[in-house]
Amino acid sequence: MRADDGGAGVWNGKIHNLGSSGCMGHLGPVTAATNAGYAGAVSDGGHQAASPAGNRFDCAFGMNESTGALNIGLIRDFSAEHLLWQTWWSKQLTRTYYGRAAKRTYWSGCSQGGREAHIIAQTIPHEYDGVLGGGAGLWWMRFSLAHAWAGLVIKDVLAPIGKTLTAAHIAATTDAAIDACDMQDGIRDGVLADPRACKWSAKAAVCGSPGASADQCLDTDQADAYDLIRRGPRNRKGELIAFPFEPDSRLPINIDAFYTKQMMQWTLADPDFDPATHLYMDDAHLLAANDRLGITYEDLATLASQRVSDLIDASTPEALGWARAAGTKLLMWTGTADRNIPSRNTIAFYQRTAAYFGTSVSDPTLQSWYRVFLYPGVAHCGGGDGPWPGHPNYGPLFDALVQWVEHGVAPTQILATQHAGGSRAPGPPPTGAGLAVIATRPACAYPHTAIYKGAGSVTDAANFSCGGNLETPDVVEPMATPKFENGTGTVLPPYGRGGRR
Repeated sequence: MRADDGGAGVWNGKIHNLGSSGCMGHLGPVTAATNAGYAGAVSDGGHQAASPAGNRFDCAFGMNESTGALNIGLIRDFSAEHLLWQTWWSKQLTRTYYGRAAKRTYWSGCSQGGREAHIIAQTIPHEYDGVLGGGAGLWWMRFSLAHAWAGLVIKDVLAPIGKTLTAAHIAATTDAAIDACDMQDGIRDGVLADPRACKWSAKAAVCGSPGASADQCLDTDQADAYDLIRRGPRNRKGELIAFPFEPDSRLPINIDAFYTKQMMQWTLADPDFDPATHLYMDDAHLLAANDRLGITYEDLATLASQRVSDLIDASTPEALGWARAAGTKLLMWTGTADRNIPSRNTIAFYQRTAAYFGTSVSDPTLQSWYRVFLYPGVAHCGGGDGPWPGHPNYGPLFDALVQWVEHGVAPTQILATQHAGGSRAPGPPPTGAGLAVIATRPACAYPHTAIYKGAGSVTDAANFSCGGNLETPDVVEPMATPKFENGTGTVLPPYGRGGRR
């Protein structure tokens, strides 16, 4: 709320609640809402992080480090309960301060805020008129563990033979993949319209191959490891355990990237677990190590699904019947080059929602209340090589949601813009006066995509239209069953009996 409006003034009569990031634990600003005339609220997720406010990846709150027991109450607060109270208090305080109830209530957020958007849609959609969410980690435990996959392949496959993959290798090989697949969408612009369709192999980046990097080329062992990383973690049946990072994303290579290590410790009820020492790609590598405290990636994913996922995932399409009945509009989006949360999370949940309601993602009935937009080449919540959606909490995306809710104008395309001075780094776009626009492109309601009209500059959105169908069998690969279990259904000791103490 604005303290300078005397209790009325600039308030537009509406609430705009904002999402958080990472593992929360800190209060962010509400100016994205209040500067636009909305009352707004944020939450710390029900806990205070011990680390400085700049560290968004402190998930220590979820486990008692002396006993290894999960702090179930705090995890439930973090997962969903805080949203109930953030919503309730924002409405009560607004009514008290302004003397009347808000006439509209909106939500927006990206990353953790995108997961929160889906939790709202699945639990309290009747409290909101419109919900905007981007870059969402819906299968929280699966994507959290997936951050370790590249580092795990490097540890188990390359390190024993004295080799590695560096961040420079990843960047150069990713650029090679983009260059090789760039024309699949009919134009050469350094952006893949649908990276799922890129079947490029790093064997083309082996030193001496045409087009291979002069100083960051790979040998055959490194190329095989790179392809294994991009294929994604698999179970003993060959099914995906977690969605892979797309070929145009510059993926993390640390085995304990972000909060991955803490999520593993939650899963194993073991505050001392170190994936760099005791996590293995598969049975063969675990047996070869003769590590009595070791565990395979697949078994770890099994335990994560059984012990933690039900507390924290936002992946229940069956619950969206409430949102449909309430008339709540859901506008979700993701960058396809997201290196934090693979874009297939957002797409797969849309697919599963359509399947639950007995329809397809292109059905106008589904799209009358739920739409997904892909931003090709865009990284996590912004950044990357493609035109950006603008700020996750205001600008074209939020404006489109408001138009949909208040005027019945369902978005078929939303303008994406790239400014000079932009960065490949994830995050919101640069701000400030005088930033030159270097490219625009329509982002289209999935499964449509931006199609070049065949004439004019490829940096001008006017020369594109939305059409086609990205939902083709050759790019759709599901994860293993939602309640994931390994090939045998059991996990060996010491972790398979309630965790090591």
